[in-house]
Amino acid sequence: YVDGCGTLYPDPININVRVTVSGEKMTIDFTGTHPQVNAPINIPYPAMLASVLFCMKALIDPALPTNWGILRPIEIVAPKGIIVNPNEPCAVGLTIDANQRVPDAIFGALNPVLPKRALAASNGACTTCVFFGQTTSNGADQYFICHESIAGGAGASHYNDGLSGVQVYLTNTSNMPIEATEMEFTKILARKYELKKDTGGAGEMRGGLGIERELEIMQDDVLYTGLGDRHKFHPWGLAGGKEGASGAFYHVAVADGSVTRMGHKTTSRPMKKGDIIRVVTPGAGGYGDPKKRPVEKVLKDVIEQKVSIEAAKSEYGVVITTADGIHYEVDETATAALR
Repeated sequence: YVDGCGTLYPDPININVRVTVSGEKMTIDFTGTHPQVNAPINIPYPAMLASVLFCMKALIDPALPTNWGILRPIEIVAPKGIIVNPNEPCAVGLTIDANQRVPDAIFGALNPVLPKRALAASNGACTTCVFFGQTTSNGADQYFICHESIAGGAGASHYNDGLSGVQVYLTNTSNMPIEATEMEFTKILARKYELKKDTGGAGEMRGGLGIERELEIMQDDVLYTGLGDRHKFHPWGLAGGKEGASGAFYHVAVADGSVTRMGHKTTSRPMKKGDIIRVVTPGAGGYGDPKKRPVEKVLKDVIEQKVSIEAAKSEYGVVITTADGIHYEVDETATAALR
């Protein structure tokens, strides 16, 4: 499901897919997917084809040359008028937030037959922060637009933990260091930029972690727009792996310190000097039974602040103690009892 699209479409928008393999042919059928909407998250047919091509390369052979031959043995059924094959004219400005869900649907459908190749669900979003404001320099009015795409977790697989703080599937923007943002946009101050503990789904292979980024506004009359997804639906795990954490946007008001959770599609929210925007991006799903994760890996996760002591015990059955918050050790007797 896509979370929705603002106040016009507050309810979930489903993307259905049925994959059938017969001989040397494969059919990918999107029948039953939500009708196109009067909001900018419709997916043009060529964009949906790109998602299918990506999935086939990822699952079959990433070294395959990228050309039309990959799709030649694949029949795609997508009735006109659904969100993955909309009629023109239609709005598509935020198509990435919906199109990111297509690979999740295909990976999930093919997992029963390709369990060692399919990934658990990734952050599946293109979490975007936009700030717009006006400044005066040398007596002249100037405008600024700061646009950031903030990464999240990648799904775990049969063989590996998911990557943390990365773009996935159809997005490829790089990490934006806070120093670069602050040099370019002097009215924005980064207060926090870190991998968020416990956002990766528990599993024998742990899901990748999401990011928490706090940006303080250094002048009045700035407008904020936040665009994201997977704020309602957590990235699912596979083969007994647990789901990853969902995302969120928060506004911390300087006037009284109040914290307001905003919608996953928030546009032109007025900001005052000292206000803070807190962005939490989704993590990713884990793979396999968390109780089968090697104890030494869980200990390493705790030391690296990727997993809390509490989650190590509740999710992985590993009891870890510390006397000073710096040195950690496993209580082997208590761990054996839990496992």
